Amino acid sequence: MRRNLLTLALLASISVIATCQAPADDESRIGKPAFNFRLPDVNIGRDVQLSDLKEKIVVVIFYSHTCTFCKQYEARFRQLASDYAGKRIAFLAIDSTGRSAQEAAAAWKTKNMGFPLLRDDRARTAAALGATAMTTVCIIDARGNLRYIGAFDDSEAGKDIRSRYVADAVAALLAGKTVPHEQTEVYGCMIPSQQ
Repeated sequence: MRRNLLTLALLASISVIATCQAPADDESRIGKPAFNFRLPDVNIGRDVQLSDLKEKIVVVIFYSHTCTFCKQYEARFRQLASDYAGKRIAFLAIDSTGRSAQEAAAAWKTKNMGFPLLRDDRARTAAALGATAMTTVCIIDARGNLRYIGAFDDSEAGKDIRSRYVADAVAALLAGKTVPHEQTEVYGCMIPSQQ
């Protein structure tokens, strides 16, 4: 009995890593207005609201500095944001883990990502956009409609990438074309439900 309790305690302390599929109702979210979130930037304390980014494609990345999957994607996130610098695209990272703003800000500053990290204190924005795991990416078009939810690409480790879901979706939206994949499976640490 004691051994079982110790095993349960150990399991509870480990970050849950899962292959997550977006909830079934997400397909109905695609093409509809995205949740107009308003969240604080952890580095400057100023709120960022989705509706303030009108006329831009918004790439939202759910992120945690303690998530192993996120760490594997950091260079790819940074590179894509750099590739589109100065264009009609805004990149935002959202931490929905409930960690303190100070902890998140200190960790984010060392990453030099080139875009802000917002704090989703109770994971309400994650729930509203349908994000279930860290590394989930949501893309919102210039009209404020959700156009993509899922993985950044098809490789956890960044090797042998065959499908660049986010890059392809952004390119399609900039060209006025249909997003080739509107929803894909996500690998990452589960976003804790804190509503």
